[in-house]
This record gives sequence, structure tokens and C-alpha cells, in this order.
Amino acid sequence: MYNPTNTSNVVRELVTREQVFALFGGLGTPTHNAVVDYLNEEKVPDLMVSSGSQAWGTEPKKRPMTFGWQPDYVIEAKVIGSWIKENKPDAKVAVFAQDDDLGADGEQGLRQQLGDQVVAVAKYTPGNTDVAPQIAQLQAAKPDIVVGFNVPSYTALSQLVSKRLNFTPQWIYTNVGADKTLVGGLLERFSEGKVKAAGGSALDGVMTTQYIPNLENSDDPWTQLWQKVWKEHGNGKPLSNYKIYGMSQAYALTQVLHATGQDLTRAGVVKTLEQQGASLEGPQLSPFRYSADSHLGIGGVRMIELGPDGSKQLTKVRVTDTADGPVTDSDEKHATPPASGIPGS
Repeated sequence: MYNPTNTSNVVRELVTREQVFALFGGLGTPTHNAVVDYLNEEKVPDLMVSSGSQAWGTEPKKRPMTFGWQPDYVIEAKVIGSWIKENKPDAKVAVFAQDDDLGADGEQGLRQQLGDQVVAVAKYTPGNTDVAPQIAQLQAAKPDIVVGFNVPSYTALSQLVSKRLNFTPQWIYTNVGADKTLVGGLLERFSEGKVKAAGGSALDGVMTTQYIPNLENSDDPWTQLWQKVWKEHGNGKPLSNYKIYGMSQAYALTQVLHATGQDLTRAGVVKTLEQQGASLEGPQLSPFRYSADSHLGIGGVRMIELGPDGSKQLTKVRVTDTADGPVTDSDEKHATPPASGIPGS
């Protein structure tokens, strides 16, 4: 599990001893919360955090050096909630949530859309791998749908316990917890080989969200680009959606560095993101929300259903805000990569 103490020690060493220019892609909500204020005090650019917490973008005056990247958990939950409201208006909905910003932001967005349709919330503490009490609590509420705001290991644990309890609601997981290959491998390990989930088959029928093309979108030119890059530089290891996440993130950072120019300064990178970040083109399915007033990342997601032969698109890309604004279909055109695959070429 993520260890905030280790993160704090390593980041302080990078800043003081290594004197890094910037931090990029800091992973995890509890871990990054341990260092975000320190990085801002030291005026170190804290770029494109790998977490969907609102904390990375809603208060740029308080944290001027920090920028999110992926959609925040509130808008992701609002899009999930809007799909449930439109398609399952009478469904009873329960929430399985990590007891931090991931769970709190997700529950907030879901309740904005569903109100009294939410009949139960069970929270787990990261590091505690016994989630049987939480799943039993949810089962007692007899929900039609359970929405999980959790990381991949707890997707596997929740699925394993649900199978043991014969608890079979429709599951919807946040994007961060719905990588089929990773969850399938974790499920097999946690069950000590008793549950086989080749190719992530345990998540067939599960719904989730998507904000960049992934392996299941084999016809998308961005996925084809990442496959080409990985074939050349992946040392023979398999390509995964997490590696696609990293390459997509790096593509955005490369654009920012190019736009900032050769006279590269910390203040210059921040200025570029605030002034030009919203117009960055890349694999993201909806635009970034970067400005002087917002350091939030990608602004929308679409709903998909996972299956043995790929994913089924349930909605168009939908955008919203972290407040009480409506959820609407995006009319933004999805960019295509340059022929060279190199940003700015």
C-alpha cells in the first residue's frame, strides 16, 4: 500500500539533495497529500499528479505549483450518477469507498446526482485487507448497483468477498480501480489460485469510465501509437493500460516543456500551463481545465462496460464541474496524433 511517510522522505530528498527542477506524476491521494504543501512552499512545480483528488486543482492561489491531470473523482462520480439516473431511476445504489479523498469526492459527486437512491455507504481503511464486514453491510441493504471508489487491490478484494457471499449486484468501479488485467491477477493471487481470471475475465460485465483510449480501443490511433512505442522500447514486456496512462501523461508534459521554450524556469512552466494548458492536444477525450483559476486536469469521461471482446461504449464523453453544474455531452473533437508521434512536430 502507499506509504505517506516514505513519500515525504523521498520527495524531500529529491528537492534538497537532488535539487530537482519539478515533480511529475506523483502517485496516490494519501501519499501526495503528505508532500503537496511542502512542494508549494519550496516553489517546486508539482505537475500532473496521478490522482483524481480535487485538492490538486481547485485552489491555485493556495497551491500555485500543483496541477492535476486525470479527471477528478467528483466529475467522474457525477457522470456515473447521471447514467444511473437516466437508465436505472428506480435502482437502489450502494457505495464501496476508500476512506480518504477518493471515497469522499466520489460519494459527493454521486449524491449530487442520485440523492435518496443511495441507500448505503461502506468505507474501508487502506491497508486493512479484510473487507468482508463492508461487503456484508452493503449486501444487507439489498442494492441493485454498487459503485466502488477504490484502488485495484480493493476491486479484487470486493469481488472475491462478493463471490463468497453470493452477492451479485451490478458493479460500477471508478476508472482507477478497473484495469482488467491487473485486477484479474490480483484476484487470482488473493484467492490463492482458486479464482482464475485470465485476461481479467472477473470484470466482464462491470461498468467503469474512460478518459483516454486504452488497449480495448485497438482501432484508435493513439492506442496504435502507444503500441508502436512500446514495441520499440518496452523490452519485450506486455503493454498495459497503466503504461498507456503514463505515456499519455508524458505526452502532455512534453508539450508543456516545448511550449515553455529553451529558457526553462519553474515560473515559466506554471505560466505555460495556466495560459496554454487548456488547448493542449493529446489522447484525452475531453480538454484540460487549466487556467489561472483552475489547475484541474481532464474535464470529462464516458461510461463503458467491460467484456471479453473489448469494451462497450455506454455514453458519449460527458463533461461537468465539481459543483452542482449539469452533466452534458461534450462536443469537442478528439485529436489525432501527428504522423511522427512526437508532440509539436
